[in-house]
Amino acid sequence: MSDLNILVSNGTCYTKAGVKLGDGFIPCGNAAFGHVTCCGRGDHCLADKACYGKYGTGYGSDLTYFGGCTDPDYKDGSCPNKMGIGEHTRRAARLEEASTS
Repeated sequence: MSDLNILVSNGTCYTKAGVKLGDGFIPCGNAAFGHVTCCGRGDHCLADKACYGKYGTGYGSDLTYFGGCTDPDYKDGSCPNKMGIGEHTRRAARLEEASTS
């Protein structure tokens, strides 16, 4: 009988192919049963490979983000697609800045 538990977080997290995430990120399940999404320790694993965390109080303290996954090749379906996220974030920041000027 196996001691593996699907509900116990287990595995190594990657932010992209071959690049490990820091110890602050953990799998959203047990990678021994197949690759899973990764989120920050203490944050919530959401549907669609996203993560949610609350940092501080007030406007902007709620954060939804993409962490990574346990596939070292970053090809598994559990890996969030981060293509273009940087540009969207910069564009949103510019729009917010313009609206407060």
